[in-house]
Amino acid sequence: MGSLIISESDYQYALKSLLSLYESLKAHNDKEIQFMVSAKDEVQLRYQPVFDADNLDELSKEDLISFLQIKNNKHWSGLDRRQKLLTSNMNSLRKALRILLDESRSISDRLKDISPSGSSAAPGLGKAIMTALLVVMFPLKYGVWNGTSEAAMKKLNIFPGFETREDFGIRYTKVNDILIRLTTDLNIDFWLLDFLWWKVLKEEPNTSDLEEEISEADDHRFGIERHLQDFITDNWERISALNGWNIYEVDGDPSIEYKTDVGRIDILAVDKNQNWLVIELKRGQTSDQTIGQVLRYMGWVKSNLSGTNNSVQGLIIAREVDEPFKLALSCTQDIRYMTYKINFQLEEPENANNPRK
Repeated sequence: MGSLIISESDYQYALKSLLSLYESLKAHNDKEIQFMVSAKDEVQLRYQPVFDADNLDELSKEDLISFLQIKNNKHWSGLDRRQKLLTSNMNSLRKALRILLDESRSISDRLKDISPSGSSAAPGLGKAIMTALLVVMFPLKYGVWNGTSEAAMKKLNIFPGFETREDFGIRYTKVNDILIRLTTDLNIDFWLLDFLWWKVLKEEPNTSDLEEEISEADDHRFGIERHLQDFITDNWERISALNGWNIYEVDGDPSIEYKTDVGRIDILAVDKNQNWLVIELKRGQTSDQTIGQVLRYMGWVKSNLSGTNNSVQGLIIAREVDEPFKLALSCTQDIRYMTYKINFQLEEPENANNPRK
């Protein structure tokens, strides 16, 4: 968490870093930044009418799902992970969006009413999606607060601190005040600033689940297994081993690829008694690397989220495990594992008129 008050020296250092990065991208005619600049108008022209207050009563599942896909919003990957939950109650979602986009009230009051961490929230509507909509609908007033922007601001030491139990509306206002100042001083818009956050983090060494290069021989397997995370979250209630656990949410956003100081947790879950479960998908790693990674994440959760009397457990999900893996786990009662199978089958119906050689 950042300091309650951002120091001027920290802000000026961050500003200088961002300006240097931006000028470098422009000087080298960076194709990504050129794409982002050109994509903004396209996205706004397409989706501002869709989410206009006069049209919200007609908002369809298809329109919403379209916006959540990066091929259409041109900016944010991962928003579509929540599409099933978001579209489960369209009336609740439309009501929340009317509040969110009502410019006759302060943004702090609107977000407090929506209360993404409370029971009154539209299912699946967290800060990443809400603020993405805000920057599309009101590009000169609101910036994006998601995992990427928060991590980049923390890296530059300009993420604000929050008082205990401050509501989401006040916290977002604090974050947005810094974003407003940055866009003014950099003479750019929120859309472009959000892109720069990604560039700031791109310079970091990769400390996530891919700590080692994936060999070419394993690449085909990783291409399939990378969808395992989505399968687990979409079928959470059907997996008996996860009964009693819920994906941990922060301001309505699920803790999938949850960023910590020691890497990204694939999925972080919690039960009603505030016990914690770190779920790690084993892909492209040795057994020692996977177990060490899970222990590191468990230690971080214990130090930063868990209470003294609450447990922290680990769950490794792998396609297959070897004897060294089982031997290592035999010395700890806090980590268990599950394996999965992939079944892909094509069947030709009888009497099918298929071409043959």
